[in-house]
Amino acid sequence: MKIAALVPPEPPPAMGASYRFTAPNLPTTPKIARDFVAVLLRTANLSRLVEPARVCTSEVVTNAHWHGRTPLITLDVTLGRWSTTVLVRDNNPNELPLLVPADRYARDEHGRGLLLVDSLAADWNVRILGEHAKAVYFTLIDHEGSAAA
Repeated sequence: MKIAALVPPEPPPAMGASYRFTAPNLPTTPKIARDFVAVLLRTANLSRLVEPARVCTSEVVTNAHWHGRTPLITLDVTLGRWSTTVLVRDNNPNELPLLVPADRYARDEHGRGLLLVDSLAADWNVRILGEHAKAVYFTLIDHEGSAAA
């Protein structure tokens, strides 16, 4: 009988490390993107941020899918010690995401996603990247982890 050598697990991603994910603009891209972000957060021991990150990533990538009219959607994920920032790029700077006013929230079927992002993220915003692109980013903070340090 042959016994395989034990291989130590890979170390978690270095804090401050950035990861990029580029995918075609397909209906399945929001799910793949949110799963990518969840794996990164679990690996970096930021498990408390997984669910809010999945929701926010799904909403922002879905907006890029529907409104970006871009062949590719790119995510940049930066891991901090107790936080993560996700930046989603598309090539339509003319369609900026907006929060639906509270009085329209009950009537409209679309536009509620950014209310979720606004309620879960410590910060979010839009950056215009030249004439042909924009990026929506959000930052999540693990307040329990940062308080323990």
